[in-house]
Amino acid sequence: MNFSDLMWILTLFPLGYSLGGNVRAGRVGQLIAACLLPAAALLVPINGINIVGYLASILYEPSFALVLTCVCVAFRSRLSPLFDEFTAALLRLRVIIFLSGVSLYPMALGLGYFDPYALFYRPQTAFVVALIACGMWMGKRHLLIAVWLTCSLVAHRFDLGESDNLFDYLLDPIAFAVASISICCRLIRAWRFRNAAC
Repeated sequence: MNFSDLMWILTLFPLGYSLGGNVRAGRVGQLIAACLLPAAALLVPINGINIVGYLASILYEPSFALVLTCVCVAFRSRLSPLFDEFTAALLRLRVIIFLSGVSLYPMALGLGYFDPYALFYRPQTAFVVALIACGMWMGKRHLLIAVWLTCSLVAHRFDLGESDNLFDYLLDPIAFAVASISICCRLIRAWRFRNAAC
């Protein structure tokens, strides 16, 4: 099993757990669904290729942003006691993911003369990210961001994935899309609530 498979398992396990909860299967059913989804994705072939192989053709390996988002959504009730205001901590993580994507993806795709993606090949950028992660570990409010940055730095440092670029460990288009949709939905709910109160 390679790093890409492991990252897909870490993404699919919480999705399976959430699916088990949606069908009112109870805790045992949730765990069974959590195990079945990644197992099926790895073991069930379709035209000679397993489901993870098809997923990898869209996104070779999920970033830690996507893994952490899936874990937080699925295990929210279990993780909440570890954080001060877990919902606010998850929102801060999504906002940082969104802002990172908005500031880096357009320029990396050729809009403008500067490519920030190239900066993430440099060890100096990893050092700056490490300093930011250290600052995030200082308080419980930013623990999710600290976990995200630290896991990405460790995987990058030990070349666990395919990419040599730290940005690929931090963020991927699916995580960016999930964060964007989540923030938009939250803003729409807040706008509706404000208008309903008037």
